[in-house]
Amino acid sequence: MTRWTGAALLALATVWGTGTALAEDASSAKGNLDRLDDPKIVRRLSGAEAMPASPAGAGAAMVPPAGGGRAPSSSAAVDAGRAPSAPPAGASVATTPSRGTSPASGASPVAPLPAAPVAPSSAAPAASAPEALGAPAGPEAGSAGVVAARAEPPAAEAWPYAPRAEVSWRHLPLFRPGAQQDGQANGKVSDEGFSVLTGRIFPTSSFLRFGLAFDFGWEDGRFAVNGDYFLAETTSFGVQRLGRVTPFVEALGGGGYMRRLQTGVSVPSAIWFFGGEGGADFYVASRLYVHASLGFVRVVNGLAQVSGFTLLHEDTWTFRLGFGI
Repeated sequence: MTRWTGAALLALATVWGTGTALAEDASSAKGNLDRLDDPKIVRRLSGAEAMPASPAGAGAAMVPPAGGGRAPSSSAAVDAGRAPSAPPAGASVATTPSRGTSPASGASPVAPLPAAPVAPSSAAPAASAPEALGAPAGPEAGSAGVVAARAEPPAAEAWPYAPRAEVSWRHLPLFRPGAQQDGQANGKVSDEGFSVLTGRIFPTSSFLRFGLAFDFGWEDGRFAVNGDYFLAETTSFGVQRLGRVTPFVEALGGGGYMRRLQTGVSVPSAIWFFGGEGGADFYVASRLYVHASLGFVRVVNGLAQVSGFTLLHEDTWTFRLGFGI
């Protein structure tokens, strides 16, 4: 009887102590709940509703401890209610289950919500300074980071002008047939110079050069009044390089009529010549150019005489000066 009485008293004391401890814990929790202002935290601590997962980016979700246990202190509850600083946009937030929670405890773990997607910016990214200037970016940009694009030199423009028409003067050394030279009747001819005025046009004038000319030549100092003269047509064909200075080389040939005076008598004759010339046209103002050339020609003079038709020829140098457009 005494043993059973002692056991009953021990059980009663244990129940009384446990109830007292529970009452103190409940009173402490109620006091903490009274001091909290956030009704959501109050409900979570009081177990009125399950605590949902925290918003995306707000940190790990809080869940009530499984299997009972003591409620968190007021300071821990206040710290849990504060919103942590937001993580950078696009960063993933890892959530871990609360300490003391396990699948074996019977409490369902709260799955974390996915992070809110970051809307892509609709504005196109601004071009970097090297790309905006057309220069390569990266190491090629140099120490300054920006290298201006190297401009290509402009292509040289073709010379817009070509010889089309010109007027020139040249000196043509010829001979006087049937005259004595050095006071001796040795059949040699004496020199006779001619001044030749030429008007020429170029139907074709690019890289190829084709010209038609009319020549009027007269004996030096007499100008066809009482001396010899000739009229001739000349054709020329050659090549040239267009530019402010236009060099050229060409072959020429022509023929015409020549009047000879012998002992005061006019003797009709024919003249023809062929040879070549080389020189340059120098542009001085817009289309206006100055012409200078040097040539070598073979001149043949055919005389109709009583004794027959006589051919006389002379190889001579000639130079020409003129201007044209």
